[in-house]
Amino acid sequence: MRLFKILTIFILFALPTLAQFQSDIIVTSPNAIWTDSRAYATLNDAIASVGANERTVTIVSPQVVSTLTVPSNVTLRFERNGSITNSGQLTINTKNIEAPNRQIFTGSGNIDFASGSVVKSGWFQNFESALALTSNDTVTLIVSKPQTITASFAVGSNVTLKWESPGNILTFNSGITISNIKSIEAGIYQIFAGSGTASSISNSRISDIYPEWWGAIGDGTTDDSGAINRAISLAKSAHGGRVSLSSKIYGISSNITLTNDAITLKGNGIAYSTTDGTTIKRLSAGVGIVGGSYLGIILRDMTLDGNSLGGNLVKWSGQYSSLNNLMFRGQGGTDYALQFINGSNVSNHYNLSFWQGNYGNIAGPADPDFLYYTNFYGIVMAGTSGGSGIYLPSAANIHFYGAYIESPILITSAYTTSIYFDGLSTEL
Repeated sequence: MRLFKILTIFILFALPTLAQFQSDIIVTSPNAIWTDSRAYATLNDAIASVGANERTVTIVSPQVVSTLTVPSNVTLRFERNGSITNSGQLTINTKNIEAPNRQIFTGSGNIDFASGSVVKSGWFQNFESALALTSNDTVTLIVSKPQTITASFAVGSNVTLKWESPGNILTFNSGITISNIKSIEAGIYQIFAGSGTASSISNSRISDIYPEWWGAIGDGTTDDSGAINRAISLAKSAHGGRVSLSSKIYGISSNITLTNDAITLKGNGIAYSTTDGTTIKRLSAGVGIVGGSYLGIILRDMTLDGNSLGGNLVKWSGQYSSLNNLMFRGQGGTDYALQFINGSNVSNHYNLSFWQGNYGNIAGPADPDFLYYTNFYGIVMAGTSGGSGIYLPSAANIHFYGAYIESPILITSAYTTSIYFDGLSTEL
């Protein structure tokens, strides 16, 4: 009697599991391990048997199709060496695909995936094949293995490229372009390598672009200028974007150049020590950040360290532009830390601080170039090592609101007019 009760309890608990297991359909060859009524000889037969039922079709051996539509009520599961070789049109209307990170799609045919599907690059012969077979779909393509790209390709307009972990780097060398990138989801780690080009589109959904995607280290000794400029190049191809720097010290041995309208280079705050905020540190004399003659460019939230090597830390000519929450220090040489050049007009700049080690702090362009209709809000200047705190040889309609200055102000009156100081404190 006791044994009977135990068996009854076991059967009652086992029935739901058995029922769920029995609903699966297995596509296999006659010699496979499944030989019961769930097994079908071909994938087409298995799909045809599903009807309106919700079923999991488990593919455990290579299957060949020429025309097949997988309905949305099916889960495709790939086990053992299961795969689909498609010579015609394979339409997968289900978003439920379960497969390891290996090739499961082969053949020369076309595949259409359900809108919203998540697919892995490892499911295809190579990354180029993954791009080609998803080009007309709305999918998330997970880059699931490192690959070297040998031919230029355009990403589908509704494809999101996603990295779930470091290590799966796409390498594309000189002359190779991955274009039409609309969306990237990745952490702050390297995802690209090589000297090829990654380009976006004007309505890109990439909210932040990180130099670490191109291998930036941020240890204060490695030259990260190439990685930062590659990030800016991706923003340029999107006709504007935000390049974000982490709380690190980025060394530069060549100029960082903002090369298009509406590009923002943003740090994670002013660095008052080596453990907080963002620093761009000069590793070679004469290099710095160049803001070209573009509309709406922004540089903000970081410390600019000249490392006492000389040269302007920032050369700026943007219009309707902004310098915001920046510290300039250690400029060295006989140049000014912040040099405005021709075209930098009609702009507002906020919270700029200049500390020890700068020859001079702010300089405007010389005649015949001109600086005009520019406002400064919140300027703090320590003493300089030889130049002026503010040097304006050719300017008009310049306003300083809330300035504390410990260094001389030099205004060349022959070419300068309408310079206003509202709330000026000095210790000269």
